[in-house]
Amino acid sequence: MSKKKLKQSKPVIKIGLRISKIILFKLLELGEMYVGVFANPTGFIHEQKMKTMPPSYYQRATRRLAAQGWIKESQKQGKKFIKLTKKGRLHALLYKLHTKQTDKKRGSGWQLVIFDIPEVAKRERHALRSFLKAINFHQLQKSVYISPDNISIEAVDYLRESGLIRYVRFLHVDRLDDEKHLCRIFGIKERDMQ
Repeated sequence: MSKKKLKQSKPVIKIGLRISKIILFKLLELGEMYVGVFANPTGFIHEQKMKTMPPSYYQRATRRLAAQGWIKESQKQGKKFIKLTKKGRLHALLYKLHTKQTDKKRGSGWQLVIFDIPEVAKRERHALRSFLKAINFHQLQKSVYISPDNISIEAVDYLRESGLIRYVRFLHVDRLDDEKHLCRIFGIKERDMQ
């Protein structure tokens, strides 16, 4: 495949992923959606501040999401609707968290997350550690993570939906014995934490 063809295919992939995320976010907001909106998606696109895309892009994204098990289709009064599955809801919440990464609200003090996940649930423990790192938490000990950023509602929703919340406790800490080290890690001034 030539370089020219590779360059042409990248925007289509990015657009497809963007459309998929928009569909997931919309379903997270609405609960379910009429598929007919993609036949003439002008209003839908205008609301998302996107350029007009052919309806086939939306249909392809919907098929891809259904194949991944993230959405399911249903019929109501002869019309086709889509809604998120549990797996799709978790992914939509994760996408939302990653896109809100720039919206961090820094509180006073430190946010501490501690957890105790039984050995039989290794996969969940690994998932929780990865999740905490993704939302800007630093590992202090194997099951203790810290961040200067407040924990977002979306993060708590994700933990609730995934079932991980039952293993987790949140703490707000005003002072630590070695704040200088953590301030360096997070790139903040020590006086900003007071």
